[in-house]
Amino acid sequence: MHEFFATDATQSPLQPSPLYLDLNLDFNAADFLQEIEGVRDFLLPHRSSGAPDSHRGWNQTCLRGLEWDLTAEHKYYGFDYANEASAPLKWTIVAERCPKIVSWIQDNLPMEKFHRIRIMELEAGGYILPHRDRFEAKLNTILLSVSYPSGCRFKLDGVGFLPLRPGMTYVIDNSRFHSIWNDSPYSRYQIQVLGDFNAKIANIFDTALSKNFRSQGNQTKNSGM
Repeated sequence: MHEFFATDATQSPLQPSPLYLDLNLDFNAADFLQEIEGVRDFLLPHRSSGAPDSHRGWNQTCLRGLEWDLTAEHKYYGFDYANEASAPLKWTIVAERCPKIVSWIQDNLPMEKFHRIRIMELEAGGYILPHRDRFEAKLNTILLSVSYPSGCRFKLDGVGFLPLRPGMTYVIDNSRFHSIWNDSPYSRYQIQVLGDFNAKIANIFDTALSKNFRSQGNQTKNSGM
């Protein structure tokens, strides 16, 4: 087990954090999982050319991207990194086979523009060692937790182990180091949604933040503190 996981595995954030936020946008995890099971043949090893020990059992496919099997950032395929619009992203054949997932994303996450949207699998016994994906510190990555088997742990630096459950939508600052370990006999699935945020998305964040603070206040009051 990596030293990043050395702290108590029961740890969870007790208050809303600028690094992590439950968006209170629940979805039918069983419906999503059924669609994902129907496209499992499209899941391919992600970053297979990277450091061989940095991850194991990490597979992905694109609902939206350059193509279903091009899961990395557009810069790796010859497009200008500084100009996202230069990459001709599209809804892929995988998206055509996941109509409930795509419809829910379009209806509930009103982005200014969608970028890559990927289905991610972490196989039983798989792991992703600590890494960060961006350098600008802000809430920038929306994630849909489709399955989260007992024994799976997602740790975000500065927060701890995230209290995830199937059917929840959350956002993290992925400029912080984060790592996942799936010590269970089942695959863990999530969907990552990237895009240009706008005022509608900001309102979702604000509403979620207010609701989470009210919930935390009620818990404190009921505990007699």
